[in-house]
Amino acid sequence: PLADHQGHGRSLQRVSLEGPSDDPGNWKASPLDGTDPGSVASASADGPEPVALAVTWNGAAPGPLTPGAPLMMELFLGGVVDAVRVEWFVDDLQATGEPISVELLRDDGVSPDTTAGDGRWTVNLPAQGAGTVVRWRLLGEVEEAPIALVPRSGDPFDWTGVFVGAELPGTRAYQLFVDPDAWTSLWDVIGPGRVLEDDCSPNPGWSYRVPAVFVHGNSVRDVFVRYQGSRWQRKNGQDIPIWSAPGPDAPDPLKALSWSILFPRFAPLDGMDSVSLNKLNQSCPGLNATVGFQLFGEVDLPVPRTRFVRLFINGAYFNYTLEIERPGDGSLDRWLDTTVAGEEEPDVPHLFKASGCACDEGPWGWGDERPLEDYCGFSALERYAWTYERKTWDWVGHQELMAMVEGLDAARAVGGETLRTFLETAFDVDRVLDYMAVMNWSVPFDDMFHNHYLVQKLSDGRWFLAPWDLDNNFGIWKGANASIYIGEDGDPDNRGGSWNTIKDAFLEVFRAEFDMRLATLNETVLSPEEVIARVDAVEAQWNLLEITASPGGPACNFAEEAASFRAFAQQRQGVVRAATSP
Repeated sequence: PLADHQGHGRSLQRVSLEGPSDDPGNWKASPLDGTDPGSVASASADGPEPVALAVTWNGAAPGPLTPGAPLMMELFLGGVVDAVRVEWFVDDLQATGEPISVELLRDDGVSPDTTAGDGRWTVNLPAQGAGTVVRWRLLGEVEEAPIALVPRSGDPFDWTGVFVGAELPGTRAYQLFVDPDAWTSLWDVIGPGRVLEDDCSPNPGWSYRVPAVFVHGNSVRDVFVRYQGSRWQRKNGQDIPIWSAPGPDAPDPLKALSWSILFPRFAPLDGMDSVSLNKLNQSCPGLNATVGFQLFGEVDLPVPRTRFVRLFINGAYFNYTLEIERPGDGSLDRWLDTTVAGEEEPDVPHLFKASGCACDEGPWGWGDERPLEDYCGFSALERYAWTYERKTWDWVGHQELMAMVEGLDAARAVGGETLRTFLETAFDVDRVLDYMAVMNWSVPFDDMFHNHYLVQKLSDGRWFLAPWDLDNNFGIWKGANASIYIGEDGDPDNRGGSWNTIKDAFLEVFRAEFDMRLATLNETVLSPEEVIARVDAVEAQWNLLEITASPGGPACNFAEEAASFRAFAQQRQGVVRAATSP
């Protein structure tokens, strides 16, 4: 578990002081929790070890390896060995202890012009059928002693993998392989909901994940997966009346649900350690997330990346989905690299996801930045940790967030200059106003009590807000003529009367500044011309044939939803102009 090693690191250790420093075989990772600056390295040896400099399959083909054709492996080796062998087996997701085959690699005598005297070794493995994951590892021998070449000694896994399958032209495609029994368990564990029947105990299965194999191209990653979604929407999805591949026993019929995929830290997907594959049910056709996050990004707030992908499970087409990056270290690193914040911040900020509800529910409470109290046997601090899930620096805790919320409550009770001074000291006022302007232009559905992020900068400790889950915004739940002050206490357009403590405080102190910020953005970033151009660009990415061909079919009419979004943008500009005019 990561918590056992939190704050520790691993260093590269030089194997031999006599060996060249630019030889990869002269460096090894230190033992776990065994960094040793200033002392003799545990990796010390007489000289560099043999090391695999590169391994390619079928001439480095970027896609899956061809079914029915021999699998040619090429190894470029640094160092000298007496022999090299590959051990391999075909992975059966429902079994362990599969029989292992062994093949010797042939040294073809080629030695590229490198200081390490590298050689080229090759082997052909037997042809395999489509949809096959081949697990393999390379071992060298020096004076009959085995040396792990791939994976190297100390790597996280004993095996790596390659995928044999048909090319999937069209929209980006992912292959997921899940044991049917494990897949069944994912539905079973979320059945009770987020809280068990006593209304106090969290359901331990709500975040339960099972192992799976994730394939893109010929790259194989071992991942953990679960169903994705809120306490209201996790179990909702289009029915899949016919499923031809190995699948779960529940539900019946199978539903096209959203998936959360957690990648190893050492093997992220395009820099992302976790993504959700949104089922495009309530969020159909994905415009709210794709266009919405782009608009928040235009005012330099951290936002996740999105793209449309097809998901195949156990060899069959499951759903046309929207991939959404999980905000965290990766997305915040990118934000620092692309905004002025990167010139100010020493590292990624603290990030908390508001995951509460308009209720008190076991350890969860209202996620509207009101103070939380002891409840159901959970202390106030414990409830902050459940209601505002940490996404970065997860060993630091929630004391500063709790202090901010309670400080805001105390300042609001006094009001006036006390409240203004607190907001200017505790918050990045400009970024909060930018968030509120874009969010309230979009007519928010539920950012009042959850579905937003709290961000605390490291440079000055100031807080701001970032967006999440825009499914019912942009005219879906309430039209373009809605109030521009949703989230303020008492606003008639608040959903169910819910409001947000931070929004209310800012509108009390910075109302004129909010109006001006919204009016400016309404004519620039949020103008119909800008928004409609983004809608057009996203619509051009859709493949309606692929959407229709998905087993559950589309949950909405994509073209009609795009037209509605354009109409909202045109109508909203006039409403905002009238509301912000002097």
